[in-house]
Amino acid sequence: LAIPHEVEELPNGHMLVADTHFDRVIEIDYPSKNIVWNWRPELINWTQVSSDWDSGHYFNNPIAYDWTHINDVDFKQYGAWEACLISLRNFDLIVEVNYTADFNDPNNPDNINWWYGDFENHTLQKRQHNPDYLENGNIIHTSIIISLS
Repeated sequence: LAIPHEVEELPNGHMLVADTHFDRVIEIDYPSKNIVWNWRPELINWTQVSSDWDSGHYFNNPIAYDWTHINDVDFKQYGAWEACLISLRNFDLIVEVNYTADFNDPNNPDNINWWYGDFENHTLQKRQHNPDYLENGNIIHTSIIISLS
């Protein structure tokens, strides 16, 4: 059973859930309650996302309960493709995942097309919450605006 920190209804009527308890983002077919998509940080080789994140880095070493504290997920349609903006609070990291790139392998590190932050690098951000897409394409969270251009 998920412990949601954020739930968003998708255009298809399914629910996109930031599941803090199980360190994952899931899409639930509503009302059948079947999980049809599952993004799990522990299945990602984070070294392939950034060479700075070697095997000893926090991201590559899942720990017990509340390792990521995923606290938000937002969905965005970019015309031909769709994305999920995911906040991993305990990573001090926000990622944008290409939701439609490889629906059968959502944990492919190549599906992370953008990221901002790094574990305990609090000059960038610290324990962020609720990042949102702005109409101009930037991202805002806890009073910080990140320009993507």
